[in-house]
Amino acid sequence: MNIRCEVIELNEEEILSVEYVRTEEGLPPVAVVEKPRWTPVKIVIWVVIALVAAAGWAMVAFVRGEEMSASWFVAAAVGSYLIAFRFYAKFIEWKICRPDPKRATPAELNDNGRDFAPTDRRVLFGHHFAAISGAGPLVGPILAAQMGYLPGTLWIVLGVIVAGGVQDYLVLFFSMRRNGRSLGQMTRDELGRTGGIIASLGIILIMVILIAVLGVVIINALAESPWGVFSIAMTIPIAVFMGIYMRYLRARSSRSRSSASSS
Repeated sequence: MNIRCEVIELNEEEILSVEYVRTEEGLPPVAVVEKPRWTPVKIVIWVVIALVAAAGWAMVAFVRGEEMSASWFVAAAVGSYLIAFRFYAKFIEWKICRPDPKRATPAELNDNGRDFAPTDRRVLFGHHFAAISGAGPLVGPILAAQMGYLPGTLWIVLGVIVAGGVQDYLVLFFSMRRNGRSLGQMTRDELGRTGGIIASLGIILIMVILIAVLGVVIINALAESPWGVFSIAMTIPIAVFMGIYMRYLRARSSRSRSSASSS
């Protein structure tokens, strides 16, 4: 039997455009993942996004006066978020987390209708958006009113990119890999009973301080605004209605449709 071996030489560009998957260090790769290549069209698009974001930041930083178009804030924020999502978030996803779409989540493995329940990604996005945007949009405008536009904008945009978004994503990802355990439970697993108790107390104290600071800021800002108080108060019944709708009314209509289709 004749065995023919062929050696394929790859240039530097082709080597950098692929990633080798190995089961163990020192062993040959078992698969090759091709990375997306840059094209002239993509380069032009991202250069335009970077220029738009730079223009927005320049206007926010250097324009003086009380009147400023909100489009500059949108340009700075959206451009910065897109660049961070394309480069920084992709780097964290590829090099640190490496999520596997074929791997079942704790909500699918432990589905009990209470603590674990598979949820639509749009609902999950709403929960995550509400969590990360809690302090930013509340404290940011207050800082802007007191110290200028730039500090408030930096607080919201850069805080989400380098701190809030990364921290939330990593904690949620680690929890998913640990069968849905909370941050306190994961700390207890790693540091023991004493370390877990101390970490849980620290988390509770941080949340209490955060809520207290937010309460003081919002109360001082809305002391003379009845409409502001009304808007915040309406969030409670709206949230209760949405919970009842998703838990009972929507589930009932889904069951009715499924029984009608089966019959």
